[in-house]
Amino acid sequence: MKRLLRTTCIAIAAMAFFSSCKKEGDESRTSLLMSGSWKVVKAQAQINGGAWEDVTSDNFEPCYIDNRYSFATSGVVTQDEGPTLCNPGDQQIRTDNWNFINGGQGINFAGVLWNIDELSDSKFIISITETAGGDTSKYQVILNH
Repeated sequence: MKRLLRTTCIAIAAMAFFSSCKKEGDESRTSLLMSGSWKVVKAQAQINGGAWEDVTSDNFEPCYIDNRYSFATSGVVTQDEGPTLCNPGDQQIRTDNWNFINGGQGINFAGVLWNIDELSDSKFIISITETAGGDTSKYQVILNH
């Protein structure tokens, strides 16, 4: 009887201890995505699993690099063009739609289906993979707050 009581007490203490510990990553993807505005800091490409190559300047003009993206629970993403407009007639603020796909492992952002490689309170990395001419290319866009 003493052994059963002691085992039960140990089990209850262990459950209380582990349930009080906060698991890393408990924050939902939605709250992480909406934790602030995001800015592109880098774009990179990988061909056939090789080394990553920085392609930021090849794919983003300076007028795009200062853009900020804010995601809302309503499924709307707001793009602020920042101080540098690509064309003088461009709107300062634009909106589009977004939603998670594949159980939160991907995102449909402005009609493009992206994989989410990383999403934390300070970093958001999305990627897309294409196959053409026998080559597989993976493109990543890295955004920070």
